[in-house]
Amino acid sequence: MILTAEEYARGFIDFDAALPEGCTVELRTRTSDQPAEEGEWTGPYSDPKGAKVLSSAKPYIQLRVELRRGEDPTKTPILRKVRWERSGMTFIWPNRSGFFYGAPEQFILGRDYGVSYRLAFQPQRAGWPEPFVILGQRVRIRFWKGGIKGHEISGFRYAEPISKGTFSVEGNLTEVEAAGDILEVLVTVPGNNDEQTRQAAKSQVEAIVGLLALCFGEQILGKPVFADFYFSGIKGEQGDILVPVKHLLEVSVDRDVATLANEALTGLRESVISAPIGMALRWYAAGLDSESPVDAFISFFVGLEALSSSYFAGIEPKPVRKEYVQLKEYFANAQPAIDSKLEEIVLDRIADFPLTMKFDAYWKTQFGRATRESRKFSEFNRLRSTLLHGSVRSVTLPQVNAVRALLEKLLAKELGIEDLMDKRHLGPTLLELALTYATVPLHRTST
Repeated sequence: MILTAEEYARGFIDFDAALPEGCTVELRTRTSDQPAEEGEWTGPYSDPKGAKVLSSAKPYIQLRVELRRGEDPTKTPILRKVRWERSGMTFIWPNRSGFFYGAPEQFILGRDYGVSYRLAFQPQRAGWPEPFVILGQRVRIRFWKGGIKGHEISGFRYAEPISKGTFSVEGNLTEVEAAGDILEVLVTVPGNNDEQTRQAAKSQVEAIVGLLALCFGEQILGKPVFADFYFSGIKGEQGDILVPVKHLLEVSVDRDVATLANEALTGLRESVISAPIGMALRWYAAGLDSESPVDAFISFFVGLEALSSSYFAGIEPKPVRKEYVQLKEYFANAQPAIDSKLEEIVLDRIADFPLTMKFDAYWKTQFGRATRESRKFSEFNRLRSTLLHGSVRSVTLPQVNAVRALLEKLLAKELGIEDLMDKRHLGPTLLELALTYATVPLHRTST
């Protein structure tokens, strides 16, 4: 649903209910400037998917709920939850005590119970005459003209490991307000405040940004201004100001190192699979530059796929799967005879070797045998498939680092720079941190 800025100030109301045949739920709202005032009730709102609120945008709000049975007295409507969102705040009944009467649960960060991820950015070459909001189930997209607040780190100096995965940071946290035309995407995913749920929310936001670019053109894209995770649970709401930081240690590039790079360049030109190696290097660089764990994982994996498939395509004589031989013999003797076109389609599909088998053969030619790290490839292949089919939406940092290490090892072997890579890995050269700088306090007001 699309709301103008004025409509969004009044709000949007929806509810979750079990509605047997003939049963209905009707909501009504009213607002006032003072607690004792009694304004007029507006409504009813009877669509569970939501409706625009008709009450004025005043500071005090009230909700009235009417549940009605149908003709069958054994069937009763059950109201589970009501949500009233307006001006960037969400009010939810029942509250944390489980009651519909009294003050609602008030969220000023997320849109619902669960983990929310918000991304706000300034488009490169796009704008809108008037602000408006698109609301969906657990999704909010604001095409806003300034007025979106967030946090930034000023005076940032360095991040250094202390113990148990914590970090020492120097810098100041300040709240700022974005100016100009700002596009904000916020998604809430039900679940606990764990890494998997966080990445699922982040992945959905990234998918929506892609949809917006598809609809309006790449001009709509831009660099992030604010990027935050929020968690809303039965015990309240908290916001973690998460700032991704790549803290690179200083590297000295001398002539000896340059000589190794020059030798690798020669190896790239002379390799029988130089084009696939070049493709794998491009995907490796893309993975390093990515700010999304999913994008980085896919990039590194595609690099591995390019190397494995190209190696296998160049094997002479061309390997033949035993399943292909068996099936071809079956078709030749089948009665009644198999249609030739169908036979061709089936044999073509089974002729190619699975990617995991290609990778195993390629790895063994490079290192002589399978290793503990190479055996992880089949797991990564399954993960890649589930990511592409949508059944999984996130990856962990260890998974990204593991598939990256496989690609680095194979590229180093192809280019003859194993010694250089070993020296790189002797000590930490890159700290990729997701730093929680502050827990945003909630300022609750009476309603």
